[in-house]
Amino acid sequence: MKTTVSIAGASGYTGAELLTLLLRHPNVEVAHVYAHTSAGKKIAAERPALAKVTELSYEPLDAAGNDDSEVVFVSLPHGESQKIIPQFIGKKRIIDLGGDFRLRSADAYSRYYRSEHTAQELIGHAVYGMPELNGVEIKSSSFVANPGCYPTSAILALAPLAAAQLLPPRVGIVSLSGVSGAGKTPSPATHFPEANESVSAYKVGTHQHTPEIEQALSVLAGSDITRRLYRICFP
Repeated sequence: MKTTVSIAGASGYTGAELLTLLLRHPNVEVAHVYAHTSAGKKIAAERPALAKVTELSYEPLDAAGNDDSEVVFVSLPHGESQKIIPQFIGKKRIIDLGGDFRLRSADAYSRYYRSEHTAQELIGHAVYGMPELNGVEIKSSSFVANPGCYPTSAILALAPLAAAQLLPPRVGIVSLSGVSGAGKTPSPATHFPEANESVSAYKVGTHQHTPEIEQALSVLAGSDITRRLYRICFP
């Protein structure tokens, strides 16, 4: 029997890639896809490559409250996941691809995301979705918060050192990604003529992925390592 799944935020870059994977998964049936601005449109209208794969249309995000699937993936910008996820708790399995429930501290969230969390009662309830570290817990969890892109690369590289208590006194991290990581909404900084063949530093020392890396490595090291990540640069 196939597992029925839905995606909230299916028209963004992350949600669209997830949709493509799930539509081709032999053990999954995509029941609903929800979106903001694309609501009412056929998926094929925005993703022609999927025209022969699905006839589904994007439904309004507000309709997600009546979702009847077994698993819901939430692929929304930070600040948006916390508005929709509480209604799913205890009713279905939740896999959040956004950043709202990765951190286990409301103070850290407000400091790095520059906004107050509106579902603080759920902070710390999600299993951090990095299978290399939490594979067993993920299998049995009904609420998973997937890691961010930079944390995935940095944590996996440093995890063996942290677990063996071999992290050096100071750790520098320099990570680079393409502009698609900024999401679907265009801006001058992500416009092709501006970004092509260039690299620019982004939120050095204040990036929201910093506490996520510190949190995971502190668990592995068995001690607080927040003062050891002295140079984090995310171009």
